[in-house]
Amino acid sequence: MSTKGSPADQVALRANKAALAAQRRVDAESALQQLRAEQDAVRERTARLRALRLAKEAADNAAAAAKSAPAATAKPARRRAQSAR
Repeated sequence: MSTKGSPADQVALRANKAALAAQRRVDAESALQQLRAEQDAVRERTARLRALRLAKEAADNAAAAAKSAPAATAKPARRRAQSAR
């Protein structure tokens, strides 16, 4: 007799190993899909926040330009010519 068990036990053992391998593949696929969904969500949030930041910076720059524009367009003071004595 062999020490590995009966042929029926070997068949059951192989079937069990195959079922475990199949379950691991399913679990791995599920984990990968979940990871990809999380990565997509992070990318979407990052893009939204970036767009908001760029819009705020543009508005701040426009406000700063509008604030400094009147001072830049003011006429410079005229210098009086010194009279020769």
